[in-house]
Amino acid sequence: MFPVPDFCLAGLEPDQYYGCSVEVVAVDPNRYRHKPDQGWVSAGKGIQLDQAHSKYLHVNSASLGQYWMAQGATFDKLKLSNHILPNSDNVSDLWLTYNVRIHPFFL
Repeated sequence: MFPVPDFCLAGLEPDQYYGCSVEVVAVDPNRYRHKPDQGWVSAGKGIQLDQAHSKYLHVNSASLGQYWMAQGATFDKLKLSNHILPNSDNVSDLWLTYNVRIHPFFL
């Protein structure tokens, strides 16, 4: 995914274990494609994903709060794809527009 989602975390308990995930949420239900003479234009409706296919768990989950606050959370292995495969790094439908939300959580 470009740009790579990179988050700074603060206010966590330093000695508490946390996990961290991102959720990829479609801004609108339309797919988009680029046309040289028009720019980005709507290309119809995209697929709607369930929550299992819109979340990605950080590879370093189960780390202390001091780690997350010092290192932050970079999701450089996250991929957007038109092919949704179970248990993969692929999330969402490639041609939709998205918001990316971070979810730190206690373990």
